[in-house]
Amino acid sequence: MVSSTQTNAMKRILIRDLLRKSIRLDHLIAKQSRNPTREIGKFRRILPPGERSKHDFTCLRDLIRYTIRLTSYGDPKDSPDMFNEGFRALRLLEDRVGFFEKTSDSQKPELINLDLGQVFRHRKEGFRGVIIQWFPTCPSSKAWIRDAGLENGTDQAFYRVLVDTKDQPQPYMTVAAEEDIVPLHDEEEGILHPMCGDFFSHFENGRHVVLDSLLEVYPDDS
Repeated sequence: MVSSTQTNAMKRILIRDLLRKSIRLDHLIAKQSRNPTREIGKFRRILPPGERSKHDFTCLRDLIRYTIRLTSYGDPKDSPDMFNEGFRALRLLEDRVGFFEKTSDSQKPELINLDLGQVFRHRKEGFRGVIIQWFPTCPSSKAWIRDAGLENGTDQAFYRVLVDTKDQPQPYMTVAAEEDIVPLHDEEEGILHPMCGDFFSHFENGRHVVLDSLLEVYPDDS
């Protein structure tokens, strides 16, 4: 049986490693001129439900510190799931640090702020959707660009998305400009669409999880 002294030691080590890894990742992001907004978006999934959309963080260290303050990663006997979440967060940090250390140049253009699997609400149309592809330039026609009434023009990212069949009963896929995408981080249910299985394995922690086969094409979207 694990004693309370051992448990407290485990918790101190976990918190220490979380903070050290988050600082390491912040340094790698800055050194490689990566997109910090995109990385912070990836880590919102480790926040408790209801907290993922509340705050604007400027670095991962602040997000990790806030998560620790909210959860404290309690005694495994009393809250095993919460303690396990701490280790899951640490694995995610280690994976991203490892990814950056192996790849000095991102394959993903810096203006792309969102990942595949991100659930969102369309700012103008109101539907929920999920991102399945991103583009550094608009893939649609001049007529579409004109009709979309883009406030920021075409100097922004664009995304191919699946529309939730709860909002559009006929299965529908479309393109959305980043200015029209409002990310949703606290959703309890994923998007319903017959093509979801072509891109995602399941829905977890507010986002659709990208298939391993697709991550070979989009390695920075894990």
